[in-house]
Amino acid sequence: MTKRKVVIPLEISEISEEILPVVRHLFDPFSVSLTLLAVARPLEAMMVRNVYMTELPPASYAPMIDEESWAVYRKGIEERLQREARHLRNAGYTVETVVCVGETVHEIVNFVEQGDFDLLAMATFGRKGLSRLVFGSIAEQILRMVSVPMLLIRPHLTAKRASPVRSQVISPLSGEHQSGIVVATDGTPHTQQAIRLAQDIARALRADLKVLVAASEREGATYAQKVMQETQALLQEVDPQPELIPLIGPPDEVIGRYLEESPADLLVLGAFKDLDAGAPTHIGITAHRIIQYTPMSVLMLKGQNIKFERILACVTVAGTPVVDSALQLAKALNAKLEFLHVLPSSTEPRPQPVRSDDPALSILLDHDPRLSAFLRKTTATLNEWGLDSNTLQVWRGDILKTILEVARAGRHDLIMMGNHSGPHYFIDTLANAVVSFAPKSVLIVRNRVQ
Repeated sequence: MTKRKVVIPLEISEISEEILPVVRHLFDPFSVSLTLLAVARPLEAMMVRNVYMTELPPASYAPMIDEESWAVYRKGIEERLQREARHLRNAGYTVETVVCVGETVHEIVNFVEQGDFDLLAMATFGRKGLSRLVFGSIAEQILRMVSVPMLLIRPHLTAKRASPVRSQVISPLSGEHQSGIVVATDGTPHTQQAIRLAQDIARALRADLKVLVAASEREGATYAQKVMQETQALLQEVDPQPELIPLIGPPDEVIGRYLEESPADLLVLGAFKDLDAGAPTHIGITAHRIIQYTPMSVLMLKGQNIKFERILACVTVAGTPVVDSALQLAKALNAKLEFLHVLPSSTEPRPQPVRSDDPALSILLDHDPRLSAFLRKTTATLNEWGLDSNTLQVWRGDILKTILEVARAGRHDLIMMGNHSGPHYFIDTLANAVVSFAPKSVLIVRNRVQ
């Protein structure tokens, strides 16, 4: 009897291996041959797709991890596949292991379509909302693209999450009753620094604070306990004591799932373990993925000994909540605040400020009532807060270059900007480019998803 060929993608998430008991239950060793497949994702900078948009030199796109770390990462995947293969072979199954390199969905689909398989079997979260965008979308995309039958199982998740805690303080970042601030750490100095900054911000905004302590299963229980103890030590003198929430698994996945069920007004991040130590503007792939898929406001911290004394808020006609958020945050932190609006221009050799008496600006405002109304409204809002109209700067030039130039020249500690994109389009946005290339911290303001 010819054995049916079954391919099983693993290493997609921490539940991937839960498909294996199901396969063993449904198919005896004499009826199938199994191929365990994993995809090693390339670790170059995620912002590389923006190279032509930003016009920055190719040197700006250095890899975010060195070759030695890549080799360790690749070897770890191979060893885990071999471990599962040994268990299956001991049970009598014929097993092959394959590791591809590339984008997860693309590599799985190509391998399956070229391999003459009879069945593709995998586990999926089968969730809604954020976790579906991050994790379930892999199974959904594969389902739409392959021509072979698929066996999808959704494991029963018994672990219960904490319910959202909603205080009655008005949130400076949403304008509504808040559910607080969340900060995430994996034990690295950058994420531990994020905890200290998050404490200061929560105190200034009178907001609840939760600390997510993420540790991968691969690092073992000893390391997870060490991170938890170090985090507790950081918080021992904080009053009231923030809630510490341990999460086991890849940080981007477990943090994403937690935030779906316990949303917050603001997520504070430092760079995780995959940060490229040689590039001060980089934040690492883990933080980049979290920013991409989290539908709430995110503060990405960069640098050391961070103090928010000068804030640059980048405002557009699109109507984001940046103006109100910046005014309230600057007041709470007692920081100097400046606003920037950029008139896009591809002809300016370098960014240029636009004077209020510039005839070209007058002509533009006469022909663009929306821009005119936006500037009048913003100026009126500043006056209501007791700020001079000169707090709003108007510049002309390439938008990204202008933001980075104004932030550099003004020695701003924090850049604030809005973002409306969905997770699948974030990589191609201006907000992503600013997060990728700004040497200072960036706060992306998003309308809170209820």
